[in-house]
Amino acid sequence: EIASGDDVFFLHQIKRAGLVSKINFANSPEALVHTSSASNCKQFLNQRIRWAQKSKHYQDLDSWIAAFTIALCNLCLLGLILLGEWKIWGFLFLAKFSLDLSLLLSAGSWVKTPGMAWKSFALSLIYPFYFSFFAFMSLFYKPKWKGRKL
Repeated sequence: EIASGDDVFFLHQIKRAGLVSKINFANSPEALVHTSSASNCKQFLNQRIRWAQKSKHYQDLDSWIAAFTIALCNLCLLGLILLGEWKIWGFLFLAKFSLDLSLLLSAGSWVKTPGMAWKSFALSLIYPFYFSFFAFMSLFYKPKWKGRKL
């Protein structure tokens, strides 16, 4: 009954069934999969909203904890901006950015992206707004996918 996300739900099912003892990130350039990006803004918006909507169907506790932690952190960053609490915002932002950057740099040895740290910093500044927008839209907007409303 869920129109997309079969890759994520397949991994959740494997984990739930106990078919493997551990699921890890394949930290190798040979594991990269290249896909086409959205060709216009409307497709991009529909794609991101569709991705956000499928998280409500997660049955995996670890995925729920990760999603909740990410949501809480981004909503706190947004709230601190709106409240003008710049010192607290700065501390939380730098802590989150440091964790995010360490993850990016761990793959950086084989994902060659010039200026990745600076680009990541700039994107981290707008991400709380981006996240909040798509989370909110996923509650009310029914995206189109492959020519049909979901």
